[in-house]
Amino acid sequence: MSSSRDLIPFMFLSCLFAFVSDVGSQEALSVEKMVELALAQNADLIAARQRLAEAEGLLRQAGLRPNPSIDITVGNGDILNSDGERAFEFGYSHTFELGGKRSRRVEAAQKTYELVGSEIANRERLLASEVRIKYAEALAAIEKLKNADELFKLTSQTFDLAKARAQAGEAAPLEQGLLQVELNRISSDRMLFAAQVEQALLQARLLAGLPLDNKLQLSGTLERAVPAPDLDWAIRTAFTKRPDLAAARINEEVAEAGVRLALAGRSPDLVLRGGYAHAQAGFDQ
Repeated sequence: MSSSRDLIPFMFLSCLFAFVSDVGSQEALSVEKMVELALAQNADLIAARQRLAEAEGLLRQAGLRPNPSIDITVGNGDILNSDGERAFEFGYSHTFELGGKRSRRVEAAQKTYELVGSEIANRERLLASEVRIKYAEALAAIEKLKNADELFKLTSQTFDLAKARAQAGEAAPLEQGLLQVELNRISSDRMLFAAQVEQALLQARLLAGLPLDNKLQLSGTLERAVPAPDLDWAIRTAFTKRPDLAAARINEEVAEAGVRLALAGRSPDLVLRGGYAHAQAGFDQ
């Protein structure tokens, strides 16, 4: 039983030493740096920002007026073996939108652009919060791992003392057996906490857009206490600054702008056309 007890700590400490050696050469990242990396490199957020560029393009397109149309037609009688026939036509047409279609179209596109911007701001807020949560979870798991390691060392010393006393006949073997059970439990807890550390670091890498093989090292502690904000102030701030609430309000404005655009579409457009035509006919003598 003693050899088994010695083998488990050795294997665990070997893995922990390798983990610490890998991260020791890496620059420790603060939680704010992790948030900065996530906002700059998160793949989902980058894809969402592409929607903002698309909405901006649609907004520019909405402000364009209809292009004029020019038609040119040239014909002759070669197909019908009438060499003397010639025809030329030139036409120009211009469409003038009536009923405020352009302004309503720009309004709808502008509201859509604002909606996409608010949705992206909300995604950034949620991502930053999630990074901070995972960062704190990783720090908590690391702290648990350190505490379990210290507890294992103390319990190992107590076990060795109980073992020596039992061999000397000064204590019952039951005490040694109980301590062996406690050591096994602490070893299991240490492995569990090590897995929690690795899982939290993996999730932090994914959120920050870091390579999965990046040996991430954290800087900071959980000792900083943040005072709870005033409830009334928190409610007022939430109603005025939360981007998800702003997106909900803008979504209503988008629907209203769409209705106004549809109503403006009932008005007919004014189309002005002008042209010139010249035809020449001749007969063979």
